[in-house]
Amino acid sequence: MIQTYKQIKITAFNGSPRGVNGNTNKMIVEILNGAKEVGAEIENILLSEYNINHCIGCFSCWVNKGNRCRFNDDMQLLLTKYYTSDVVIYGTPLYMDNVSGILKAFIDRSIAIICPYMEKDNAGEYRHVRSKFFKEPPKFVVVSNGAFPENSQFQVVAHYFNRLARSMDTEVIGEIYRGQGLLLALPKHDENRQIIDNYNTILNRAGRDIAEKLELKDQTKRELVKPLVPYDVYIKNIERYWRKVLEG
Repeated sequence: MIQTYKQIKITAFNGSPRGVNGNTNKMIVEILNGAKEVGAEIENILLSEYNINHCIGCFSCWVNKGNRCRFNDDMQLLLTKYYTSDVVIYGTPLYMDNVSGILKAFIDRSIAIICPYMEKDNAGEYRHVRSKFFKEPPKFVVVSNGAFPENSQFQVVAHYFNRLARSMDTEVIGEIYRGQGLLLALPKHDENRQIIDNYNTILNRAGRDIAEKLELKDQTKRELVKPLVPYDVYIKNIERYWRKVLEG
């Protein structure tokens, strides 16, 4: 049995509205399985199954006893899972160049575990002081997929989470972006299914890297960004699909 020196807790917050059936979940499951195989404690939270109200910026959570929000929903439970984790995976499909609305609502409500006081970071830019909830804030891993072929489509998502990590006094230790994400839904009997099975093996390895080293190995990074199929082949098949749907 393979063991890590210290069991770490990895919690995925899956922001896909499609929940367990989404391609985002397919990626997260493979990553978490890899982490579990080397001893990590894992949890996959499907945010679509929880009641999360939108933040209205009232700051009740900063002044109420116990940092209680004015909304009596599921966020108190979710935030407890967040700040007791060593690593947090933010999972989202790419929606209009950004994260899903469900994930953004969850992140906005995370203001409840931010201290209202401000300080300068090492670059001289202001941010909130580290919350009393953390001895060490959880590190971030970002997982996203989209229908466009290129990984350059995830630039907004990447910038957003690196800024969020700065604000939360932590760091992004892994970014896993999957262009051509529609291929993740290929059925088991499809003639091209081996492509996805091979990719899932790399995702599993990424989970192991994160659990063991709190980073992605260079070789894992290189393999994660490779196109699943040539771009022109992918686009032709996507166009063929939509013509069939729209034109019959």
